[in-house]
Amino acid sequence: MTAGEFLVKQNHMSLDPAMFGWMSPDTNSYIVPVALGDVMRSAGIGEVIESNHTDFNVGDRVLGMMGWQQYLLSSGEGLNKIEVPLPDETIFICFRPTRFNGNSRFI
Repeated sequence: MTAGEFLVKQNHMSLDPAMFGWMSPDTNSYIVPVALGDVMRSAGIGEVIESNHTDFNVGDRVLGMMGWQQYLLSSGEGLNKIEVPLPDETIFICFRPTRFNGNSRFI
């Protein structure tokens, strides 16, 4: 880990219906497909467990695109610090099927 980086242990990640399409070789999609062997993109919440970054400290909780991986080495780009206490029950509500993209079934 170099200066300006930190290590996140992800403990919550999203599972989105769009992921099926992201694995398709369809090059006319709205987003580049996830190649075989690449980390599947997804939103997640994790905790900083090591840090060489001035804005992110050990113990900070972060939210952002982390992909399907348990650990993420990051420069902070694309991640937001969760500034308020967020109980695990609240995280479950945010990531349950009826939140985020799950609500699209009602549109």
